[in-house]
Amino acid sequence: MTDVVLPAEWNLHYEAWVISDGEPDRSVGEVFDWFAVEFWSDEGLAIVSEQSKSVIVLPNFEYRVCAEVIYLSEAACVIDFGLPASTELLPEHFFNLYRWRVNRISADLTPYLPDIGIPDRSRAQYREIDSTKSGKARGYVLHCSEINSLV
Repeated sequence: MTDVVLPAEWNLHYEAWVISDGEPDRSVGEVFDWFAVEFWSDEGLAIVSEQSKSVIVLPNFEYRVCAEVIYLSEAACVIDFGLPASTELLPEHFFNLYRWRVNRISADLTPYLPDIGIPDRSRAQYREIDSTKSGKARGYVLHCSEINSLV
C-alpha cells in the first residue's frame, strides 16, 4: 500500500457517555494522549481491489477511508488508513499512543428521529464551544491536530 496524505486536523467524535463513564471533559487548547480511535460504518465495509490507503473528508465531520485490514476476529476489526482504528476497544498493544491538541470543539445538537432514536443527519446541527463542560449535547466533535505518535 502507498503512503496516504493525512488531514492536518482530525474530527474525533467524543460522545457524552464517554464523559459519563469517567473520561474527562475536554477544552480548546488542551493536549491529551489517546491510544484508540474507533470506527463504524452505517453502510458496512467493502473489499476493493485498490492497494492504496486514502482519507476523504465528508460532511458532518465524517470520513470515507480506503484502509488495510490489520486484524480481524469475530469480535473486532482493526484497519489502518495511516492511523489505526478499531470497531471495538482493544488492548493497547494494537495501537500507538497518540498525542492530540484540541483546536476547537463542536457540540452535536442534531435532533433525533423520534420513532427510532437515531440522529437525523439530514438536519445536522453543530455549535462551536470552548469546552465539553459548557455544552449539554449528546456528543461532541474534537477538532484535533496530532502532535506526534508516542510509542
